[in-house]
Amino acid sequence: MPVPPGRCWLLVLLVATLALAEASATVFGTSASAVASSVSQVEVPAVPLAVPPGGVKKVMYYDGKTLARVEYGQDGVTLQTCRLFELDDEREAEPIIKAQGLPVQPVDLATMLRLISQCRELRDWTASTNSTLQWSASSLWSGIIPGTKWCGLGDIASSYEDLGSQVAVDLCCRAHDHCPVKLKAFRSGYGLVNFSLYTKSHCDCDRDFHGCLRGAKSNIADTIGNVYFNVIKVPCIRKVRKAVCTDRGRYSRNENNCEAWAYQELGMQFVPTEHHYE
Repeated sequence: MPVPPGRCWLLVLLVATLALAEASATVFGTSASAVASSVSQVEVPAVPLAVPPGGVKKVMYYDGKTLARVEYGQDGVTLQTCRLFELDDEREAEPIIKAQGLPVQPVDLATMLRLISQCRELRDWTASTNSTLQWSASSLWSGIIPGTKWCGLGDIASSYEDLGSQVAVDLCCRAHDHCPVKLKAFRSGYGLVNFSLYTKSHCDCDRDFHGCLRGAKSNIADTIGNVYFNVIKVPCIRKVRKAVCTDRGRYSRNENNCEAWAYQELGMQFVPTEHHYE
């Protein structure tokens, strides 16, 4: 059966990953508990969020295409549990919020990204006990990297807490999948249309993804990082502004001369990736 064009780049990644797995069996035979130890070495600043009003210990945060349900400890700051919800459409937020029955606090992008990083550090996940990278034509067709459940086209996780045997890598992909600002393939939003065959995320999400993969310290993480940032060079999304001349001088006829500048906001734009994976 012919392979759809949209999956060709991922097939390259999967083949490269498999080659690395065969050459580095000891790396990919690592148990979930051992990988968890490597995750703990990735330092993420513990930036406290706003203490929930009225002493409420459970609260929901909302930004863009991400909802977060969190539970705090007695100090009202330390996270005890976290559950992120990915929204294909922001209108999906209302029924989820109603079902949870918790107070909702809108936050900005920077705050939500800090929260996603903090959620990634919690040990509330369950990992597959199968440490071998078994895959078949069906798993290849699903577009998921062997040993993971979140890395590839979509995910095959049964829940937010469900991870593959490659825990450190899967945590990176799960966090990146929950980026609040993104456009999936052939979707429109933010005044843009994504005609590419893959999702484009906010540049801050890609920066976090880059750092997380580097911190995972594994061949499979390096393969994903190399393909994403170096081979495909996936563009990212961010607000762009450009400098425009507002005063060229009363008597100047030189178009290159300018005595006063101002910035013009261009809104969200696709920009080249800001990172190279080494």
